[in-house]
Amino acid sequence: MTRARSGHERMGGYRMAGYRMAGYRGSAVRRRVIPAGLAAVLVLVVAGAGCSRPDDVSLRPGSCLTAEAKVIDRREANPPTVHCDKPHRYETYAVGDLDADAFEDGTWPGQDAVDAAARQYCYDTFEPNVGFGAQQMGDDIRVVYITPTAQSWTNQRDREVECLLMFTEDRSGRLAVADDEPTPA
Repeated sequence: MTRARSGHERMGGYRMAGYRMAGYRGSAVRRRVIPAGLAAVLVLVVAGAGCSRPDDVSLRPGSCLTAEAKVIDRREANPPTVHCDKPHRYETYAVGDLDADAFEDGTWPGQDAVDAAARQYCYDTFEPNVGFGAQQMGDDIRVVYITPTAQSWTNQRDREVECLLMFTEDRSGRLAVADDEPTPA
C-alpha cells in the first residue's frame, strides 16, 4: 500500500514500486532565499520495492504526461506521454545520473544521501531547463523527482533521477525550455 504525505520545511518518505519520489515548490507570492540552494515548502514523497526499474522506460526531458499518468502513487513502467500542446499535468525537465564521484564505492548510501543529491540535481538543472529560478515558481507548480531505491541501486545499479514539473491543473503548452520535444508514446 502506498501513501502520500506533505509537510512544510522538511522532506519525508514513502516507498513504492522501485522508486522514491520527493519534491519542492516555490512561491511567486512569497519569494524566498533558498538555503543552500533548496527550499522544501511542500513535500510529496512516495517510493518502494517490487519493480525492477531497468525494465521501465525512462522519461526524457520534454516529455509531458496526463493527469491519469501514475507518477505519484505508483510510477508506471511506461507512463503515457502526450504532445505538450495537449492538456497535461506533468512535464519532465531533466533526467540524469547522480554524481558517481559522490557515491564512489557503489554501496547504497542511504535514502537521505540519495534524496539530497537528487534535490541538488533537480535544483541545479531547473533554471537552465525551465528558464527561471525555482524560487520564482507559482503555487500552482511543484517540482517532483524520482530516484533509485536501495533495491534498484543495489540490484540494477540504478543511479537515474527524473525531475518533473507537476501542475495543480492541466495545462497546454510547454513551460520548460527544450530544443525538441520527444515523440509521445
